[in-house]
Amino acid sequence: QRAQECGCAEEFLKLSRNIDEVAASRDFTTNRLKIEESSISIASGTHELKYIKINGRIQVDMLNFFRREENLTSYKLDYVAGHFIGDYVKTIAYDAKTNKSKVQSGNLTGLLQDGFIHFEEIGHSTDYYKNGDKFKVTRVNKAEGWFEITGEEKPDMSKKVRWCLAKDDVSPKDIFRLTNGSSADRSIIAKYCIQDCNLVHYLFSKADVLTGLVEMSSICSVPMSFLIFRGQGIKLTSFVAKKCREKRTLMPVIEKGSMDEGYEGAIVLDPKCDLYLDNPVACVDFASLYPSAMMSENLSHDSKVWTKEYSLTGELVKIVGDRDKETGEFIYDNLPSYEYVNITYDTFKWVRKTPSSAAEKVKSGYKICRFAQFAEGRAIMPSILEELLQARKSTRKLIPQQTDDFMKNVLDKRQLAYKITANSLYGQCGAKTSTFYEKDIAASTTATGRLLLTYAKRMIEETYGDAVCNTKNHGPVLTKAEYIYGDTDSVFFTFNLQTPDGQPIRGKQALEITIELAQEAGHLASSFLKQPHDLEYEKTFMPFCLLSKKRYVGMLYEHDPNKGKRKEMGIVLKRRDNAPIVKDIYGGIIDILMKEQNMQKAIDFLKGCLQNIVDEKYPVDKLIISKSLNSNYKKPQQIAHKVLADRMASRDPGNKPTSGDRIPFVYIAGSKKDLQGDKIETPAFISANNLKIDYSFYITNQIMKPVQQLFALVLERIWEMQKKKTKIVKFKKEIEDLRKATEPEKFEDKLEKLRNKEVKALLFDDYLRKTNNAKEGNQAITSFWNKK
Repeated sequence: QRAQECGCAEEFLKLSRNIDEVAASRDFTTNRLKIEESSISIASGTHELKYIKINGRIQVDMLNFFRREENLTSYKLDYVAGHFIGDYVKTIAYDAKTNKSKVQSGNLTGLLQDGFIHFEEIGHSTDYYKNGDKFKVTRVNKAEGWFEITGEEKPDMSKKVRWCLAKDDVSPKDIFRLTNGSSADRSIIAKYCIQDCNLVHYLFSKADVLTGLVEMSSICSVPMSFLIFRGQGIKLTSFVAKKCREKRTLMPVIEKGSMDEGYEGAIVLDPKCDLYLDNPVACVDFASLYPSAMMSENLSHDSKVWTKEYSLTGELVKIVGDRDKETGEFIYDNLPSYEYVNITYDTFKWVRKTPSSAAEKVKSGYKICRFAQFAEGRAIMPSILEELLQARKSTRKLIPQQTDDFMKNVLDKRQLAYKITANSLYGQCGAKTSTFYEKDIAASTTATGRLLLTYAKRMIEETYGDAVCNTKNHGPVLTKAEYIYGDTDSVFFTFNLQTPDGQPIRGKQALEITIELAQEAGHLASSFLKQPHDLEYEKTFMPFCLLSKKRYVGMLYEHDPNKGKRKEMGIVLKRRDNAPIVKDIYGGIIDILMKEQNMQKAIDFLKGCLQNIVDEKYPVDKLIISKSLNSNYKKPQQIAHKVLADRMASRDPGNKPTSGDRIPFVYIAGSKKDLQGDKIETPAFISANNLKIDYSFYITNQIMKPVQQLFALVLERIWEMQKKKTKIVKFKKEIEDLRKATEPEKFEDKLEKLRNKEVKALLFDDYLRKTNNAKEGNQAITSFWNKK
């Protein structure tokens, strides 16, 4: 647009490697040049792209690359640069003679003399040292891995400290002002623009985008531009077509049938939610479960013999398969030198109870699929997977042999490309947009996965359910194994170890024995499975806190019982739309429970934090929540951060938030009648207008729910510590009464609500009363008795 405004668009667009070729098309209605337009759909929404299509040159939109590949709090250039261009600080030493601080670090990519950095102090949430002050880099020694900054700086080295690149920023207002100033003023803008261009180059290099594109392009036989501007489907279509051609097999144009049909996905075993403090929980999982399932059962388009579909009553509804016209027998069934497997899966349909209601997935019957097993070799899809997994295995073996870091990185990107391609094949079989869509293969794959997961559970519980096992260092032990949780390809279980005379074995000794026996259990279970299935020992947790499906935290040990690290999945510490205060409080409680296993100390820590909230001691930075802005909403006025984004756009049109941006906001005090969108504001606007923060919201809507779920697991243990035996007896009676009065499928939800209600009364109500009194300007009656 700027080139068009200046009347030099045609000259500007001669960017192609072909001499004098204009990289644009002409709109004949307006006689103006126009560039390519496209859209990309990812989790944050649909993003419209406008780009110049240049023959002979590859363009990578780094903004959309990071949106697709990384979960970040913000995708603004300065934040992304700070996140990727930086490293952990090993030491920082001050030299009084030179008044310089020498910072020892590892990777200094992108750091230049006269640039700026700031320091992050990383705990459960991240704090900026000195509120994010920038420090000028006076010297860089990349060979020895250090740089210098002016002055004496002392970040908190008891935490993880990280230096991050900081832009020497210039605001839009300053740009207009400096443009009309002197040459020195305009040089500031020039430096700012060059810095932004260089940052994108550094990010491209640091993320090593090109190597990944080259390797994936080579494997799938597609141009690199396809990987950038198109989705998963095209590269896998190309890859499968190439393999079919090698095997002299045609790919037909497929009929995809009804779009309202569905099938059952992965199985999740009901979790036994609890806090396992000193009783280790082991985890075994199937290596590459879905690719292995397709290989072991020879699941492919060209190995499917017939399918028979039945209704819920067992009535045969539909038969599909090639038959002999005279005999009616299936042509490819019961052939000599072939074996066959039948796989059964439930069928579903999407049904609307009323025209306006949401569609629900309802079971409609079941289907039996018959697949041929070849005497030699495999069908198309399994042979492709076998080739990919073998290539990945061979590539990984080559990496340790390399002495050149460049080649190590190339091989690592190559093995990753093999892995992604192999794992994507199953998904494309079940995707209705795929060119090789085949629901029966996808459904049979998940059915095999469910069968294997239940096999692993039964194998462990029945083999180690009541057995005496001889261990290397601890002699004979008694096992009472039970599963704790299972999800897709993993089973979590505990051996409930005892001595031969029935005394419980707990703590460090139990951890050592569990690691040994879990490895043995994996090998034993694998020995009865078809190739290439392998039930591998993965990890052991102690302590382990299981909150619900896909949500847990614990100290993870692999093979060495002396080397553990904390691992969390699906809890608030992993979510980006929680305020840092939630991560600090929840993470602090988890730390105490994991490292010290001290329940009372965890409760005291929570109460201290809640009192600090009541006293409004937390800075606004700890209260910021951020949510991603989507491209469209059905009811935008009901989406709080969308309403705020519209307000931000009206206040400052030049910095209007766009789709994919994360909107930071803080809850402010106001009337109960205010809509959600009116209860939030940006931190900058709050500071500029001295608005009052709604601290009680953070207790009720951010902190209370996750902390309730945590302490609800150990509610009876808390009462035991407080010696409230009567309360425990009364609560058990409440549970029994609830069980009798509630339908079985609703019992767990109602029990959770009952437990959470008790935790709220026990730990939160006093502090909520105080914050509500402060919000409404009321004084607690006890305040009149306090001494002044």
